Amino acid sequence: MKASAARNGLQVVSEERFNTQDKDITPQLSKLKAAKPQALMSWCSGDASVLVYKNMRQLGMDIPYMPSGGASTSRFFKLIGEVPKKNLLFVLGGKVQVLDSVPDSDPVKAAGLEYRKMYAAKYGAAPENLEAVAWDLTNLAVNALKSVGPDPEKVRDYLENAKLSGLQADYVMTPSDHNGVDKNAVIVLMGLGNQWQVSK
Repeated sequence: MKASAARNGLQVVSEERFNTQDKDITPQLSKLKAAKPQALMSWCSGDASVLVYKNMRQLGMDIPYMPSGGASTSRFFKLIGEVPKKNLLFVLGGKVQVLDSVPDSDPVKAAGLEYRKMYAAKYGAAPENLEAVAWDLTNLAVNALKSVGPDPEKVRDYLENAKLSGLQADYVMTPSDHNGVDKNAVIVLMGLGNQWQVSK
């Protein structure tokens, strides 16, 4: 993150550590607040990300907070309550969560709508980012096994050259790129009220 910040003209003014089992991190956040940052990033999810958000607001840190993409779930709002105004909460998320805001020309739109319908029929809820990731990666694995069988080396060779039109993105894997996606595969979501929306 420090290297990326420097490349993009940003400055890391302070950093602190905490344990994911901690119940209160206001001492660390107080030190960060004293450095007068314009935003705070804590690359965590689950209870840890909820704790950061709640403790920030208790300290009156009225600045944007950015947890990891693992926090981009509807459950997050059940744990933190409603976000009262814009520009307090951002995550990197997938397009499946905000399909209605995705243009029809986007290659994931049609597949995403079909998946959302199928998921809702089975589970009675809308799919979220992590479900879409699991769907795509499972399909990559299934395609590999169908194509080359269970031999580990053949599966690896297949996956290192695989292509897939998925729910998150069009994947193009290479031996040196095991992510297979570019930055267009994710979007910035802003939390407002009790839901995520595309950040403008």
